[in-house]
Amino acid sequence: FGRKSYDSNINEIMGFYSVNKAQAGLVGTFFFIVYAVGQVFHGIMCKYYNPKHVVSVALIIAAVCNVLMAIMPVEYFGLLKYVWLVNGFAMASLWSVIIRLFNRTFSKKRLKQSLVFMAFPVSIGTFLIYGASALFSFLEKFKYTFYLASIMLVFVGLVWFFWVDKLIYKSQIERIEVD
Repeated sequence: FGRKSYDSNINEIMGFYSVNKAQAGLVGTFFFIVYAVGQVFHGIMCKYYNPKHVVSVALIIAAVCNVLMAIMPVEYFGLLKYVWLVNGFAMASLWSVIIRLFNRTFSKKRLKQSLVFMAFPVSIGTFLIYGASALFSFLEKFKYTFYLASIMLVFVGLVWFFWVDKLIYKSQIERIEVD
């Protein structure tokens, strides 16, 4: 949700802010450059992170960025690329932290299952955000996509924060029994 809310509304954003494709595309470019660099950075640094806090905080930061995208006045379009840059760095932290956590806690059997399962949230989230975006665009309320993304990100961040310790404990017990 947090990565695709901009891309799924690019035409509406261009119309609302009266910008061309190059200007609108620059926002996405800022995101993906920082996301790519952030993947490498977080991949190296994630061994020092507390997964519970990093994932929750990253999702909350992404939620705040989505709200900022929704409320940004027309005259401040130039700031969108910096908001989305912050979002890109926050979102980049998720994959490496979660994969490292799974590798440390799951049994070999569960690790394979979990990695297959990890593909589903991305696919489902992309499908849902593009569907919601189409609906909101039809209703001429494209900014609602950002609000929906924010709500979902906060929800997932809170679920993660309160659930991950149980996941780790249960998985470590299972790993001891299986491995």
